Amino acid sequence: MGMMLTGSQLMMSFAGKVLQAPVRISLLEMSIPMLVSAICAIVAVVNYGMMSRHEAWIKKFGNSANTLPELREREEKKAAFAGRNFYIALLGLVMWMVAARLHMFFRRQQLVPVKKTAKRTSLATRITYAVIALIASLCGDIPLCRINYTIQLSSYVTPRRLSLQFRDRGACDGQSIFSASQPCEAFCKEVEELAHERLNTVMAIRSWHIFGKFAAELFDGARGVEQGEQRIRQLFKDKTCAQVLEGVDRSNQSVNFFCWGVTVLMSMVALSFGTAVFSDGPADPGAETNYDPPIPSAPASEDLAGAPGADKKHS
Repeated sequence: MGMMLTGSQLMMSFAGKVLQAPVRISLLEMSIPMLVSAICAIVAVVNYGMMSRHEAWIKKFGNSANTLPELREREEKKAAFAGRNFYIALLGLVMWMVAARLHMFFRRQQLVPVKKTAKRTSLATRITYAVIALIASLCGDIPLCRINYTIQLSSYVTPRRLSLQFRDRGACDGQSIFSASQPCEAFCKEVEELAHERLNTVMAIRSWHIFGKFAAELFDGARGVEQGEQRIRQLFKDKTCAQVLEGVDRSNQSVNFFCWGVTVLMSMVALSFGTAVFSDGPADPGAETNYDPPIPSAPASEDLAGAPGADKKHS
């Protein structure tokens, strides 16, 4: 589909040859877009059924007190995988159908490449666009780091927190890791492991984001917080195991929504100026094109006869 939209005669012709290549299965012959579209449609229908089944189970049994968090998590994971496959197959179906339609327009000469009529963009302008796109990408890295942090917490830390809270059910609410009784000692150890898992998640995310790491460390410094083993030990000194577990994946939702908005905005700016780097300016109004303007046809004799003033002219 992308090659058909390039406007290049060479690329469009090559894509046309690929799209019209026949696929023979015994006595059956079909084009590549129809074959792939049929496969995508089958995969989409099957995965939609699987996704609906798992979502129905979650809706019916997921909130029950007798349902183990591990079982709910397993069904949610299956529903997520089925949904992912469904949307990927649906996207493939749409793209191949659009490609087949564009190829049909190309064969009918309804989609033809236009001669170069655009004014070349100067090198200085392209460099300016590239710099703006780079700045927008770097600025967007700060809120993107926050988004990555919240998503990974919900994927790796939150399920384990819910599982521990379900198993504990308030039995170890007042227990500290330094004075926990025998039944709650294992619980506090698992909470400590989960706190280290959160720390590892934070450090892994910050290693991936250049500006995000700098902004996060600056924010921690303003609060007087330093991520590390010392902070975990201080948390267990000041709080009980249940209190540490309750806040192990805590996140400010208002800040998260704000970061989503800023990230989307910076992504739009980066993509807009990034594509402008490789684009030319608007078409020159006086340039020639490979299509002709419509020529008005002469009116028919019957229309002339019925026109106002036609009788006076003939008389």
